[in-house]
Amino acid sequence: MSERKELDPCNQLDAEVVVSLLMASPVQQIWQILMSTAGAEIVLGPGAQFGEKGRSWASDNGRTGVIRTLHPWEVVRFTWRENEQSSASMVRIDLIPQEDQTKVVLSHSNLPDEVSQAEIKGHWQQVLDNLASADLDN
Repeated sequence: MSERKELDPCNQLDAEVVVSLLMASPVQQIWQILMSTAGAEIVLGPGAQFGEKGRSWASDNGRTGVIRTLHPWEVVRFTWRENEQSSASMVRIDLIPQEDQTKVVLSHSNLPDEVSQAEIKGHWQQVLDNLASADLDN
């Protein structure tokens, strides 16, 4: 199921940031939030929406990408470009059921040189926190 490759610590293009959060709802509810308009905007940016595999997405803040994998209640994987000048990287969100909760694991790989790993990790941790808050609001 995993398409991960071995990372070379000397190669910045192999850089990967991973964040996770245990959310207090079952996987089906977390998936519904993630695929909602509000959830997609939390993850992708304002104005962006998830869609079927192969669909391009674009946010109002200039981020773009393509949905590469979409398996309901399991995983969504998409390319990520911060702007037109940046290289594409890959983001993967896995939903792992844990009784009546869900562990959400977000991996961002193939980060381009111009990206600060600390900044991107902070960004994705905030995204997961915002998704958890959206969950509590339901």
